[in-house]
Amino acid sequence: MRGVLCITRGTVQEASVEINRLALFLISYRKERLTQQANDPKR
Repeated sequence: MRGVLCITRGTVQEASVEINRLALFLISYRKERLTQQANDPKR
């Protein structure tokens, strides 16, 4: 039981790290898109 808990906890931590990475990537991507639109209003 304890081993299963450790495994679950580890995967949860890894998943949260991946989610944080994805969120940061999306935020930076949206910022780039916004700055591009502001610089080039034709799009």
